[in-house]
Amino acid sequence: YYLAAAGCAESATYTVNIAEVIPPEIGGDNLSGCTPLTVNFGESIPGSPALAYRWEIGDTSFTTDQPKAEYTFRQGGDFVVSVGVVYSEACIVAVTSPSSVTVNQSPEADFELTPERVTNLAGETTFRDRSTGNINSWEWRVEEVAAGNRPEVPYIFSEAGDYQVLLNVTDQAGCQDSTQRTITVLSEVAVYLPTAFSPNGDGINDQYEPGIAGQFASFQLEIYNRWGGLLFATTDPDNAWDGTGINGEPVEVGTYLYTLSYQLAAPEPGMMQEAKRISGNLNLLR
Repeated sequence: YYLAAAGCAESATYTVNIAEVIPPEIGGDNLSGCTPLTVNFGESIPGSPALAYRWEIGDTSFTTDQPKAEYTFRQGGDFVVSVGVVYSEACIVAVTSPSSVTVNQSPEADFELTPERVTNLAGETTFRDRSTGNINSWEWRVEEVAAGNRPEVPYIFSEAGDYQVLLNVTDQAGCQDSTQRTITVLSEVAVYLPTAFSPNGDGINDQYEPGIAGQFASFQLEIYNRWGGLLFATTDPDNAWDGTGINGEPVEVGTYLYTLSYQLAAPEPGMMQEAKRISGNLNLLR
């Protein structure tokens, strides 16, 4: 340039460097899907000689020093992605992705049992879906075994213990979620002790045996005469008294005393159940 002032003249020459900037292009490896959706952006953005990359994804802004960014969408919607490539504070090239990111909100799987309290003697319950979202597919599994494919599924547990119940749900967009719960089936026993029997060989009530439903960890039935003499003892619930004494001879008609001591089977190893003892009278008829 040329400068003239007060009769003096001066000139100077400056070199202006104009950087050739390649227009950036935003790329993404996965521009649609279900939450949580992770997308890697910027694979086609030139990496030199930019100083920084200012990203705007929906309402979120952040800066990276590399021409790429990983972002996880946790809410559904359509999101616009833009980046400002910073070559200097006076030279920032901004570009917006020509395609927005479409994110479908995944369902949230949940279920309940009705009734909640389940035992080996009252094991019937119903699994009810309580998931959120436009669900159109259900998969129920109990201990990895298929149990149904409807929103409500009746099920019967027959034994005490812990069971893993799994629900997989799929919505109309194909998004999925699953949830799993441990269902504890309580151990119960129902015992019926007859008050009389008649061991006369007619095939009707010839043996004395408790009516039992459920599982025992321990069992002992004893029968005594009126003087406290032991006539019969067993630890096998399927072993019945035939009305004979220790010597194998039939005992007289009369009233006898029984005692039954038992402990319920534990729902899982290492757990202890309370021991119980009941007693009463029974009549032997001929």
